[in-house]
Amino acid sequence: MRSPTEDDVPLLTEEKEDADFYPSTCEAETGSIRRCYIATVLLVSLGSNVVLLLATAYLAVRQSQSIEWKGARPVFTFSSAPAREAVIHELVQFASVRHTKSRFDGPPTDEVDAAWHELYGAGISAIPKSAAALLPNRTEAYTGDEQHYIIELDVFHQLHCLVRFFTIIGKLAADLIGAQNLVRKAAWPEHYPDAQEARYSLLKGGGVFDHVDHCLNAIRESLVCNADLTPVTWHWNERDQISGVEFNAVHTCVNWDNIHAWAAENAARIKFNAHHHVQDDLVFPDDPKF
Repeated sequence: MRSPTEDDVPLLTEEKEDADFYPSTCEAETGSIRRCYIATVLLVSLGSNVVLLLATAYLAVRQSQSIEWKGARPVFTFSSAPAREAVIHELVQFASVRHTKSRFDGPPTDEVDAAWHELYGAGISAIPKSAAALLPNRTEAYTGDEQHYIIELDVFHQLHCLVRFFTIIGKLAADLIGAQNLVRKAAWPEHYPDAQEARYSLLKGGGVFDHVDHCLNAIRESLVCNADLTPVTWHWNERDQISGVEFNAVHTCVNWDNIHAWAAENAARIKFNAHHHVQDDLVFPDDPKF
């Protein structure tokens, strides 16, 4: 067995000096020092976590107090959408530039107008209280039917805005864009003589409501919110010796017939009284508790 040498002494001395940095209760043995050190780290970590949790809780309460609408939540999940059971995705090929005319195209006729109105004519919906409680913001109950609440699927509002835009933008837009069916009603001002008069409305309390700005912004927000990531491709034309864009890509779409059928089935049965507020007892599951 090797006997201790002078070279061993500094090592033992350093270990003793290191031990002097620990509290007196931890001076007994190296194992005790290690256990005491671990306990100290755990206590510091636990204390930090407690402080972090308290700070998070405080910020959460402050944030919930600043929400204007009772029950408002930052994320509207698909599971809480009133029409979620009607959603079926399917593959749909979009029309190309040289597409066959649809029932929505062409000069103004009763049939064309009816086709456009059918898109958004499902109107206002009435949903039960249990579904209203899952919405990100409150909505109003029906006077005389307090167990149902008023909503409109935004897609119908967006379609209304699209048609409204066609009606009131004027023939100038059609001339500038050079695409007759892009602004269908604007291209036929003689058929819609009240188009420009319908653009502006006076607001209660002052101000003017511009229906064109509102509708264009609503469509813009919808397009940004529901960004279509379908790749549009270019194809080589051997005859013309040029590559051209092809818009007739295959898209994954929500089945429109199911959405429209849901809206028709849940259509409001009574007229909504906007001048009467129902004091309801609707409780939101995520209401902050104070």
